[in-house]
Amino acid sequence: MREIGSEFWLDSIPNEGTIKSPSWLNLGKDHRLLFSGRTAIDYVLRDITTKVKSVYFPSYCCSSMLQAFIDKGIQIDFYKVIFSNEGLEYIVDYDKSCDVFFPPVISDFPAQ
Repeated sequence: MREIGSEFWLDSIPNEGTIKSPSWLNLGKDHRLLFSGRTAIDYVLRDITTKVKSVYFPSYCCSSMLQAFIDKGIQIDFYKVIFSNEGLEYIVDYDKSCDVFFPPVISDFPAQ
C-alpha cells in the first residue's frame, strides 16, 4: 500500500486578521497545540496511564506516524484500505484485539 504523505503547499498566505481559531480549541481547560499529528501521538502515548501494547492502523499510514509506537516497542497491525474508482474500501476486523484503534477517515474525495 502506498503512503499518503503529509506535505501541503499553500497557494497563498492568508492575512493574519482572517485566521480564526476553531471552536473546538475552546473546549475544556486541558489542551495543547503541538507541532504535528505525530508529535500529538507521541504526547498522548507519554500522557496515557494505561500500558499500550498494540495499535491497529490503516495500511496507508506513513512510517513517521508509526514512529512513536516503534520507539516504544508497541506492536503495529494494519487493516487493508483499497483504493478504487468508487472510492475507498476499509477492510477492518472489528473483533481484533488492540489497545489503540485508528478508525477509517470517511471523506467525499474520490480515489486517485
